[in-house]
Amino acid sequence: MHRLVYYGGVNASVHLDKAINAVKILSQSWQDTELLIIGKAWDPEYEKVLYQHAVKSVIEKKIIWHGQISNPADAYAILVTCGVALCIYETNPSMPSWYQLPGKIYAYAACGLPVLVLDTSGPITVKTVTQNKLGIVTSLEGIVSCLQNLFENQARYADLSTSTLAWASEYDWEKKFDLHCRRIGL
Repeated sequence: MHRLVYYGGVNASVHLDKAINAVKILSQSWQDTELLIIGKAWDPEYEKVLYQHAVKSVIEKKIIWHGQISNPADAYAILVTCGVALCIYETNPSMPSWYQLPGKIYAYAACGLPVLVLDTSGPITVKTVTQNKLGIVTSLEGIVSCLQNLFENQARYADLSTSTLAWASEYDWEKKFDLHCRRIGL
């Protein structure tokens, strides 16, 4: 449950520096806290900065860099070993992502992972996460306290995990096909 994961492109806007800080703080209470990063850095220099930040925080062994994984099934095999998914990047109305739900939320939900999103992730993301109980919406400054609360409240964690799986099951194409066949009498 204490394994955090980020899946996607790595750049400064995804605030992985804040996730590294969270791991440092959370590790004081939950020693098994880790951050797994699955994705390629758009700027290799930024990846070096993150690594140096982890080294300076003396938690580099708690940051696991998987890099880009081209086969989604291999990425999902890692995701299901995690506890909380991170979608902690900011968007604004001038960005297309302001008006859409990030694809990573579907992957996270299908793996039963509650997601932590920022209140500045766009109205579609915030509304979808809140209405469907897919996770927690927080400010950038509230990341650590939200994770602490989730780690301390196993019933809430279990409720969110169950909700993510139920929501993701609606996107099962085999299930949709079966429903369509029943509707048209096949």
